[in-house]
Amino acid sequence: MTITTYNAIRWRATMEKPFEDIVYPSLAKKLNKKSLDDAEITLSDTILTLDTFREEFQPFYNSIIVRREEYNKDIDVIYKRLEDGIAIEKYRYLSAYHHDTFLGGTIYFCSDDIVFYAHRVYDRDAAQLLSLPISIDFYMERELYKRKREEGYMHISHGLDSHPRTHGIGLSLFKLKSGVLPMVSKKSRLLSIDVGSISLCTGEVFLFHNSDSNGRFKNATYMHKKDFVYNQNLIHELGVICAWAGIEYEVLAV
Repeated sequence: MTITTYNAIRWRATMEKPFEDIVYPSLAKKLNKKSLDDAEITLSDTILTLDTFREEFQPFYNSIIVRREEYNKDIDVIYKRLEDGIAIEKYRYLSAYHHDTFLGGTIYFCSDDIVFYAHRVYDRDAAQLLSLPISIDFYMERELYKRKREEGYMHISHGLDSHPRTHGIGLSLFKLKSGVLPMVSKKSRLLSIDVGSISLCTGEVFLFHNSDSNGRFKNATYMHKKDFVYNQNLIHELGVICAWAGIEYEVLAV
């Protein structure tokens, strides 16, 4: 069995409808249980400066994202690219605070009618500490979507992901729940994967495949080694969310 896919995917959504109408239904209900104001969280949306990036966002991003054992990107190259963009005021910065405590932020930019995510990071413990019914990440997704939709933007892009995924599968789940869909990227190249001989160096792999004429993927497959102990709850939830998003899903032990 051979699966044809791509080495990178783009996540996109149209902004024709309110955020609550495109996200997973139970997520929308939780978002409406408690507001950011109720949790005494304040927001800032400004042009990103070099000082703010270096003094606030960068150390926070390093402490939460870069420190992960599976993180394998060249962070120096990423930061250099960001600083080049900051120098020409390319990026905006939506950030959250509880009183004087920084909770995280989203670096983004806008072009034509599209809002592009660059990088984002939020405190994983904020929901528990502030008694939020769901991760603050989803609140901030809604906030940026709502603001930019009101300004007339029509599409939102959650960036370009390397693909297939051998780690960080939960990120795909997060994006699907947020209402963005996996699409073929113009910057990607075709991959042919022989399921019978695939090397699962991490024990598992998740991929999208079988795109339609609009570039939207119609199928998703999670593969794992037969003796690999995977997160059953995560993989089951991934199947539920894929079905809701109209993506046919299967699990293969290879």
